[in-house]
Amino acid sequence: MRYKRYKPVYVLLFCITLFLSIAIIVEAGKKNPPPPPPPPPPPCGYQTAGCYQDGDIKSDPGSLSAETFSYYLPQNACIGGGCTCGQAGFVSAIKQTDADSSSGACSCISGTSWTESIGCCGDDKADCGLIAEEKRFGEVIDRQICSMSANLRIGSWFSAEANPGDIVHVGCNDEERLSDGKDWLLCDSFQIKNVNGHQYLCNASAGKGSWAECCGSSGCNSNTDGKRLSSGGSVKSGQTTYYCASDSTFTTDLDTKDQASCQGAGLTWTGTLCCSEADDPGEYYVDAAGTKGGCWNKQRVLTGDTAPNIGNVANFNGVFYGCNVNDASILNIKDTHTNQPLVQNKEYCFQDPGKFYFCSINNKWELAGGQDRSHISTVPQSFQGVQQQSECCSAASCWDGAKCVQNQRNSPNAPAVNGFRCVDGNWINASLKFNPLGDTGGFCPEQGQCFVNAAGNPDDNNKPDKNPVCITNEQFIKDNYCESGQWTSRTKFVALQLIDMAKTDDFVVFCDTAENTLNNLNYMVQGQLVGSLVNPENTNNFCTLIFNDKVIIGTSLNKPVADIRPFLQTIGIDSCNAALINDGQYHACDGSSKAWYNQKLNSLVYSKQSFSIGTTNFVDTFISFIKNPFDSMKSRIRNTIQEPFDTSYLNSLNSFSKLYVAKNGNKEIRGSVEGRGFKNLIIEYRNFDTDICRFTDQFNEKNRDAGSGIKCSRDGSTFYVLAQGTQFTKINPDVLWNDLTSKLRIS
Repeated sequence: MRYKRYKPVYVLLFCITLFLSIAIIVEAGKKNPPPPPPPPPPPCGYQTAGCYQDGDIKSDPGSLSAETFSYYLPQNACIGGGCTCGQAGFVSAIKQTDADSSSGACSCISGTSWTESIGCCGDDKADCGLIAEEKRFGEVIDRQICSMSANLRIGSWFSAEANPGDIVHVGCNDEERLSDGKDWLLCDSFQIKNVNGHQYLCNASAGKGSWAECCGSSGCNSNTDGKRLSSGGSVKSGQTTYYCASDSTFTTDLDTKDQASCQGAGLTWTGTLCCSEADDPGEYYVDAAGTKGGCWNKQRVLTGDTAPNIGNVANFNGVFYGCNVNDASILNIKDTHTNQPLVQNKEYCFQDPGKFYFCSINNKWELAGGQDRSHISTVPQSFQGVQQQSECCSAASCWDGAKCVQNQRNSPNAPAVNGFRCVDGNWINASLKFNPLGDTGGFCPEQGQCFVNAAGNPDDNNKPDKNPVCITNEQFIKDNYCESGQWTSRTKFVALQLIDMAKTDDFVVFCDTAENTLNNLNYMVQGQLVGSLVNPENTNNFCTLIFNDKVIIGTSLNKPVADIRPFLQTIGIDSCNAALINDGQYHACDGSSKAWYNQKLNSLVYSKQSFSIGTTNFVDTFISFIKNPFDSMKSRIRNTIQEPFDTSYLNSLNSFSKLYVAKNGNKEIRGSVEGRGFKNLIIEYRNFDTDICRFTDQFNEKNRDAGSGIKCSRDGSTFYVLAQGTQFTKINPDVLWNDLTSKLRIS
């Protein structure tokens, strides 16, 4: 091929043109340089490895339910959104949403179990009773069952190969499975299986305990569920009883086994035979040794036992005794071995030498428990519906129509019978009482007494300053006042006095601790801080009355008024001797009429201004302003409110040491809170326009928990509030008390 030749002039022109073009391009580049490359994307945020619930909230392993489990991250992962991932991958790519994905994902869910090559047991309902095959080189080497609880919250894998003879109850299906070392056998029909040297019986009933293992005298194969029977244990299928013998086999005839099997079944080995199984004919005999008892119509009767289904025949030391038997067919029974009469007949109240039994008036041998039951006692006429009026008892005990009750005089914890207690052989009215804390209970010798301490000294009864079991009506220990056999508080009587003074006017009465009722305790009187004088050694709760521009304060005292002179001086009183009149009324301490004292209640009311107190009928004031209103409140609450916790408020409001009663025109508030540990608060708001329930419902929704709550109901313009809880719950009635009462202003 020929090449074309160019003339030199053309070559020169081409080079000049190329040079000028390059120069122009370079110059243009200097004037308009190209834009810089964009910056690289920022690094990704990341989530740490672990368990997550809905909302990408990280949770501890085992803290989630199957419903709340969202996913599992096996490692730290990048969060997406146009960033450079320096980690192994993004969350969306590596998160595991199926608990069967890995042991880590499985461990997120509470109550699950993981097995490699099979997966997670308990993460979903489909796992219930699942039997999974474990294969190696294509062959089944094991079968594992997923046992889940009845509520589907707990699941565990059990290996058939590793647990031959074990029994597993699958709660979600309420069925039991037995491992034969290769598979899990279902108990669905009567069968007896031999597994690992022991017999297993299925009685064809579904549920826990349907498989029973006969362990015999050796250890048991099963250790999870089912029944495990040692020598003599039994299981009934239909009308047949199967006994577990000591050789780990089931039998219906223990006569062919040994003494251990017979005695383990609770039957009597009489030397050669077991008395007496279903295969035996009717037999009656006493053991030849004369000490083990005998057989009565195929059933064992050990010494000290009554004959089966015949309460008036019992065996004592090898001899059958009759209790006033009149049935000739019984008296004519012969000993199978001696052909002599089997029964020796006795009269009422006869006791065997060991006093284990006595011949009851109802013609049966009854247990005496080693007690004297040789004399007849009769039920008092006040007992109703008694079928048996008399029975054999000791001279100091009382027959209650069913049993003898021992003398209960010095036994405050001994229970009452039909509302009566046996004291020195006599029945007295009695009811269970509780100490002021309400945490222990017991009985008092007299119905009008209040229970103090079961460990107290009965000789100190009615002596509040000593260690009594009980004190009597109108006595008190600190603020706890015994009123007709029931505990209340002396603070309640202070409140009643204040209410009585102002009941015809608008007023507020508030009773609570000194810290809540008194404005200022931080000042000195004669070198002593007032707060140090107002303490449980001297005073109890305080009540304040506000009415007619007056403030009157009251409290009960824990020392005689003469012994708390520093406290009196804080209220400007030198002496209260003029008020020492024990008539149950308040009397002026001195001519200033600023302090009034009730000697019987050892309580004081006072004010900066002089005031007067007339004769007070505490009963009428209590009924009108506390009992009837609070009874009505409790009834209304019970009918309209689902209690946050329980109905204890119906019986727990008795002390009224924390009380709020306010009246302004037609508006009224009444409330009280009580309880030593668990608190009940009830309040009534009458003639209110504000929707109180809306506020309490909102508060309850935000703060309630399993042990507390606040509920409200409305009847027109009247609102009823019930709060329950403790200092350890989210809602504490003590904390709400002031906010719902004393901090309110009625107008």
